[in-house]
Amino acid sequence: MSKFGQQIRLEKEGVFLLSLPLISIAYAFIRPEKPVELVIASLILFLIVPFLITRFLLKESVHFMGFQKGRLFKGVFGLIIGLAVAFPLLNLLASQPDFQRIYPPFTAMRENVSNLIALEFLVMLPAFFGVQTFLFGYALSGISKLTGKSKSIFILSFLCIPLFYLGRPFVEIILAAFTGVLASWIRFRGDSVLYPIIFGWSLSFILDALVVYKILENFQ
Repeated sequence: MSKFGQQIRLEKEGVFLLSLPLISIAYAFIRPEKPVELVIASLILFLIVPFLITRFLLKESVHFMGFQKGRLFKGVFGLIIGLAVAFPLLNLLASQPDFQRIYPPFTAMRENVSNLIALEFLVMLPAFFGVQTFLFGYALSGISKLTGKSKSIFILSFLCIPLFYLGRPFVEIILAAFTGVLASWIRFRGDSVLYPIIFGWSLSFILDALVVYKILENFQ
């Protein structure tokens, strides 16, 4: 049975498993705060490093990371379902003071709609491209090769993803775990990491917009 490359090789599996916490710890150590820092750190640690490991250590193609067209209709339909399921929760959370203190992540995004939209595209989209690729391309593909698709969804969603949200409100950690299930389902349904990238960024955009709207509404 093949796992990485043409045959099972313990050193490849070990490299993959070790890379998951090391990349996560490196990002936590850097703790990017400014927009430029967030984009650079996300793209280098979550996109470039996994790509280099995939190509030169695991000896896999870029398809391992989910970079392919996949199944367009199923991917888009899954994306729509995921957003429809998540929207009521986002609308509810956007009213909570804990979330209004955290989101949007940059002060400039709260000042006006133009800043919000510009930073969502120029900063948050590249950042999510890196993060979602790492989680639902690199990590999910590797775990699924080791444990199977069904188990990989729960391992990633309830063991790996919550580590990214340590220090956040508890309800956000729980929400992240369940949206991880949705994103993993969308990834496998569409057979491409592009759909969970769009899904994750869309959730962030919607939450930020709802928070700003509700804050402004309270001042009227």
